Order: sequence, then structure tokens, then C-alpha cells
Amino acid sequence: MFHKMGKIDTQIYSSVENNVTHVKLRNFFYTWLCLIITSLLICSLWYGQQSQKSSHITHIPPSTTHTYTLSSRGAVRSRIIKHQSASHQTIITYPQTGIANIDKTVATIIDSAIPSQQTPSTNAAARSNTITYRIIHQDDTTISLAVFIRTTIPHALPTNTVHYWTFDKMSGQPITSSALVDTSIAGTNELVIALRKQVQQRYPHAEPVKVAGVITPESITNFLVHDRKTIGFLFDKRSLGIGVDGIISLKLPIKQLSHFVQNPTTKKLFDIPPSALSSTTDCVRYRCIALTFDDGPGLYTQTLLEHLDRYHAKATFFVVGRNVAPYSIALQQAVQRKHQIGNHTWNHPLLPKRDEAVIRQEIESTNSAVAAATGVTPTMVRPPYGGMNDKVRAQLQQLTMPAIMWSIDTR
Repeated sequence: MFHKMGKIDTQIYSSVENNVTHVKLRNFFYTWLCLIITSLLICSLWYGQQSQKSSHITHIPPSTTHTYTLSSRGAVRSRIIKHQSASHQTIITYPQTGIANIDKTVATIIDSAIPSQQTPSTNAAARSNTITYRIIHQDDTTISLAVFIRTTIPHALPTNTVHYWTFDKMSGQPITSSALVDTSIAGTNELVIALRKQVQQRYPHAEPVKVAGVITPESITNFLVHDRKTIGFLFDKRSLGIGVDGIISLKLPIKQLSHFVQNPTTKKLFDIPPSALSSTTDCVRYRCIALTFDDGPGLYTQTLLEHLDRYHAKATFFVVGRNVAPYSIALQQAVQRKHQIGNHTWNHPLLPKRDEAVIRQEIESTNSAVAAATGVTPTMVRPPYGGMNDKVRAQLQQLTMPAIMWSIDTR
């Protein structure tokens, strides 16, 4: 009997032990399940808060707006386009100069820099692109402008790209740096050396090898005009190793470069000091023209002298003797500015129709009037209407004054 009771007790004890084990396992499972559910709830709440913070980026419906305005300089009209979507925000400002070739060249560069709005961004945050321009210089014949392209992505350094040109307004084509310097490569190399030197002076920590790799003859194809006294170039600071963000403007005084920028294009664009100019022009090397003006001095001589000064051009004025006294001041200024004065007779007659005495008097009277007004005596004659015959040639030979004709009449 005791044996049976012991067997029953053992069975009961074993059953209770099994029940306790099952309870522990169940409690352990429920505990972990609660922890997992709690973690999921916490993550869900955190994600919801972050979504609300970034809702201004991820929930923007695509939109595009167009506006127009005038730039602050040069009265150039601007076309502004703003595009906003979930993955891109782009603001573009196109210059509208009114010159088709210029606007097309600039727009082509800008359009090539615009990211496709159809391509979804791989970055959770929106990408921002800002494209602007600036008019650096503008006059009657040229316009210098720069286009700045800036891209920003959260948690990354912004990238900057710059394009710039000096355009000839007549043709609408860019004027290249090679048009400014000597036809040999030495002129371009001098320009490169001057730019590298300026970087090293302004940023002593810049690595010469890196600077030399960025500022090359190929990288200075285009240039900017600054107030007709300074030539400018733009570079990305990061590429030069002198900063992590931004564009650097390198400017060189044109007088510093005057010893190797001796051609008509440079003289047209910049105010080169007269002392820096060569005293003579090699017309074998450069295409030359001789500017001559007849029948003055007159009402417009002073204005003409100002235009010639602007382009550092010299001319020969074949003057009519009877006009010298009324406009002696203008004639004196022409002499002071190193222009030549020629003889165009006193009354502007057709010389072959006059006798020898009248021919001689027409020329000598004009010489005397010019000498009295300016202190300079003409040494050459332009016969009115180009009238020449043996009689006229004989008188000019006696006076040792050659006849100067023309090849192109602007009329």
C-alpha cells in the first residue's frame, strides 16, 4: 500500500513540475512579444515625427513658374524659371540681352546644367540647383557676363560651376583670350603665369602643382572686362585648393599686361595707357588700315576725336583752309593727340580746272593757316575729288608734297 502511494505522489509531482515549466515558457514568450510590439510602436512614432519635419520636401507637388524682371545693371531683361518637385528644386535666371547669338550661347550652357526633372532622386532629401548670372561690363560694342551654377544636397558640400564670356555685340560671338595676346603661344603663357602668381600671392598655402593644373592656357579661353582697365577670370576655389566653397575672381590690370597685348582687339576693349603702346604698328604682321577724314575741321571734329581716343586710334585729317580759323581749337586738339594734318586746299576746287598759280595758292594758303593755328605745317595733299593731271602733279612736285588718295570711300 505504501508502495502504491509513493508511486501516485511521484506522478503528481512530475505533472506539477511540467505545468510550471510550461507557464515559465509562456510568460517568457509573452514578455518578448510585448518588448517587440513596444519597440515597433516607438519606431513608428519616431518615423512619424521625422516625416512631419521633412513634409515640406517630400510632399511638394511638382510646379513650375515663369517671371520676368530687369537686371540691376545694363537694363538686361531676366527670365526666371522656378521648378519644384519632391526630388528637385531649381531656380534658373536666363539673361535676355536681345542679341540672339548671345542669348542662345548662354541658354545652351544653362540648359545643359539643369538636372532632369523626370529622374527620381536617389537621395531622400531634395536637391537644390540655383543658376544665376551677372553682368560684369557693358558698353556699345561688348558685353561681359558670368553664369554661376550652384548645387546643394543636404549633408554634402555644395558644388559650384562658373561660365563667363565677353561677347562682341555686332556678331554675338565670344571674344577669346587668344584674340588679345600675341599670336605666338608666349603671350598666352605670360597671362597664365600672371594669374598663377596672383593666386600664390593671395593664398600662400595654395599648392603650386594644383594651381598649375587648374590655371592653364585651355582654362582661360574666355575672359571678362572690368571697367576697361582690368581683365578678369573666374575659378572654383575648391579646385584650386584654397577653400571648400565659392568662386574666386582673379583680376589683372591691363597695364600690367600691355607689353604683350599689342593688337587692335585689345585696344578696342581696354584703356591701355598710351605710354605702354608701341610707337609703330607692324602692318606686315597685323592687318592695318589708314583712317583719313576730309573737309574739316567742323562741328563734329571734337566728337570724332573722342571716339578715336576711345579706341586708341590715330587718323589723318585733310583740312580745308577756310575752315581752320573757325575751328582752330578742334584742330589744335587733333595735333595734341598725335593725329596727322594734311592739306585739302583752301576752297576745295577741282584742281585740274585751275591754272598753276591758283593751284599753288590753294595749297600754300592752307599750309599757312594750319601752321598759324597749330604750329604744324602739312606735308601732304589730298586733291579734292581726287582730281589729278600732269599740271597738278608738277605743282605738287615743286612743293615736295605727295598726293594721298584713298581706296575705300565710306559714302
